[in-house]
Amino acid sequence: MRCANSKTAWRSYPQPPEGLKFGISIKLGTLLAAFGVLASGLTGSYTYHATRDILVRKASQDLLQSAQVLGRRFSILVGEVANDARFLAGMPRSHDIFGSGHAAAISRQNLSAEFKGLLDGAHAGLKQPTLQVAAPVMVRSW
Repeated sequence: MRCANSKTAWRSYPQPPEGLKFGISIKLGTLLAAFGVLASGLTGSYTYHATRDILVRKASQDLLQSAQVLGRRFSILVGEVANDARFLAGMPRSHDIFGSGHAAAISRQNLSAEFKGLLDGAHAGLKQPTLQVAAPVMVRSW
């Protein structure tokens, strides 16, 4: 369609200034780049959350398992100590510790020595744990 006062074709949209013309290749390139950034961002977010969930689940399972093992060991040790206490209570000299006098004091000392020996020999795990640190290794590079 031609304008009456001009020799150029009439256009229904305004033209951008001369320096701001973008071709179809620039527009499509920008669109594809934005799509790529969006796709990689979504993929990274999904991977992060999925990996985090897997790691949290595995850590909670490991923590639960170690707590169960520790509970089992503790109950076994408490059971062994209870058996030892029953054994010491069933000894004939254990009834002699009640009372006053020199004989009761000697009986108490003997029973406590037997109990200490029983604990030292059979229950080394009940002692306070010590931290063992390895000596540092020296590495020479020639």
